[in-house]
Amino acid sequence: MRRISTTEPSWLFNCRFSRNSAGPTVKAITDDGGGGLYLGERIYADASTTTTPIFLVMNGLFTDNFVWGNGAALFLFEDGIADTALLKDNAVIQNSTFAFNTVVDSNDATGGGAIYVSAVEPRGTGVALPVSSVLTSSIVWLNTTLSNATPIAGPGATTAGLVFQDTRLLVLASDVMYPGGTYPPFNPSFASINVDPIFVNNASRDLRLQGNSLCIDFGPLTVVDLPRDFPDMNGVSGTTDQTPYEFYGPRIRVVNVTPDIGCHEHQGVTP
Repeated sequence: MRRISTTEPSWLFNCRFSRNSAGPTVKAITDDGGGGLYLGERIYADASTTTTPIFLVMNGLFTDNFVWGNGAALFLFEDGIADTALLKDNAVIQNSTFAFNTVVDSNDATGGGAIYVSAVEPRGTGVALPVSSVLTSSIVWLNTTLSNATPIAGPGATTAGLVFQDTRLLVLASDVMYPGGTYPPFNPSFASINVDPIFVNNASRDLRLQGNSLCIDFGPLTVVDLPRDFPDMNGVSGTTDQTPYEFYGPRIRVVNVTPDIGCHEHQGVTP
């Protein structure tokens, strides 16, 4: 498990988190978790929270992680502190794929087969919270939970009945394997789907998309909605252009006008 907790903006591009675990044994169930990645606040020596960091995960691939606790692939700690001046997000997970992650056991019998969102009540009163975290244009499929629980769990996991600046995680234009229907939409324009993404080969974990996948060219986003190329992957125009590559660079990130959801972009010919 990789644990990240900092006061500085951080980004992870084209990273794979695979075959990691949290909670060493069934008898040592962790109250937190994050088999693949833990994104959290920074706690100082006096245990007071002083800031909400920004994290960006772009083209992330989370597979075959497991946890005795919560969030087999990803654990998001939402501290509930508002940054009303910037209205910044605590974490943005974009164009990422979560598949074949497993909750072995958890204290609350849910766990979150892919993602667990721990939402803490905001300190003070009368403060309008910004959107804490966003999961967008991503695939969440074939993750194992407990008691038929949802793959995205935790007190901050749902957007149902909540309004802007009063939620912890927004799931936008993604493919989520959700029991009984589609994941509750925050905005109908960014509604998610619940269909088999049709990976190339589940057994070998080739999670590229076949040509008949509905995840191809799905959603309202265009190339201008992609994050900037902070790591300068193409070495051409610095960090001023949008993300140029998918998970397997130098395969281009946007073949048509709309980027595919998930960490892979169908290149026009089925692999």
